[in-house]
Amino acid sequence: MKYLDLSGNNFGGNYTPIPNQNLGNVSSLQYLSLGGNYNLRGGNLEWLSYFPLLRHLDLSMVDLSEATNWLELVSDNLPLLEYLNLSDCYLPNQVPPTHPLNSSLYLTVVDLSNNHMSSLIPDAFGKMISLVHLNLAYNDFIGRIPKSFANLSRLESLELTWSHVTEQVAVVLDKLSGLEKSLRILNFDSNQLSGTLPDFTRFSSLRELYLGGNKLTGAFPKSFRRVLPNLVVLEFYGNKISGMLPD
Repeated sequence: MKYLDLSGNNFGGNYTPIPNQNLGNVSSLQYLSLGGNYNLRGGNLEWLSYFPLLRHLDLSMVDLSEATNWLELVSDNLPLLEYLNLSDCYLPNQVPPTHPLNSSLYLTVVDLSNNHMSSLIPDAFGKMISLVHLNLAYNDFIGRIPKSFANLSRLESLELTWSHVTEQVAVVLDKLSGLEKSLRILNFDSNQLSGTLPDFTRFSSLRELYLGGNKLTGAFPKSFRRVLPNLVVLEFYGNKISGMLPD
């Protein structure tokens, strides 16, 4: 078996899908989705060692509160992983700030949103140079964006809604300078970004920009629409931007 999708059901109890006669040779799995089974508990995740060929792993909404070494277990056991969704999983608040994933050369999607992890934003994400989508929203991260994020030259969407980022918005854009040609979606709604609106000219590929609920000040640039010709969604609610609205 290479593909197993049991998502969106009402499975409950403990689940440890080690090889067994009922499922066949699941050690050859490349795709495993258990997302949406909110009564399911995934234990300590040591069972991941049985799936060395896994490329897609979705455990969203599965209770992983016992997986105290989840990052190391994913890193050490899933070297080919491309897609990782551990959103809303009650992940333990033990995110090593510098531990990279061994699969960082393959990972394109990482979603760790809504886990209320409180730490500095791990510098290790900046070493995952193949990332295309990174969602760290609805966590309790503290501090600033790591400088290593400039290495993510393939990143198309960065989601950090409600993540307690405290920094000048112009500094954030400088740290994302390596994403100038790739970035399509930038979401920093409801953080602590401050300062005047910077020049977004470098990010001409942006289609969605969310900066609502921050502490931005100053006038709205008259040339905003011209410098972002592909923009279809813009959110600046709940700031202190002043002046005349552009045409």
